[in-house]
Amino acid sequence: LYLNWKIEIEKLNLNANIKEGTSKEIIKNNIGHYTNSNILCGIIALKAYNIGEKNNYFANLKELQIDDEINYTVNEVEIIYKVISNKIIENNALEDSQKEYTQIYEYIQSQNNFSKKDILILITYVKDMPNKFRCVIAEKNIN
Repeated sequence: LYLNWKIEIEKLNLNANIKEGTSKEIIKNNIGHYTNSNILCGIIALKAYNIGEKNNYFANLKELQIDDEINYTVNEVEIIYKVISNKIIENNALEDSQKEYTQIYEYIQSQNNFSKKDILILITYVKDMPNKFRCVIAEKNIN
């Protein structure tokens, strides 16, 4: 059970709880965790709305730049990630979270510009582009 599961991005003035799952009901009020991604290490993938809901946690995701920091906390463990990529990618999954995650994972695997060991992925929709995602990739800060 994850009692203290949250993400904090100081640059975006974002501090929000994370809940398991990426259904509409979950991401309406929380940042959702793709259930088939990891929680503490490896590839961690999160999703939230950016427009049109009461809580648009990822509204300013497009403002994140290389080396911006993201704090990710699970219970007593806090991990700092640094942004290494912020791109718009294809979304052909049409709200099937397993297919979405598979597509995101395949995109990650196709990129050669980072280690792929411990990464945090933030996903949101792109306004007026239903077949696209904004995909922010951050790598665990080794320093």
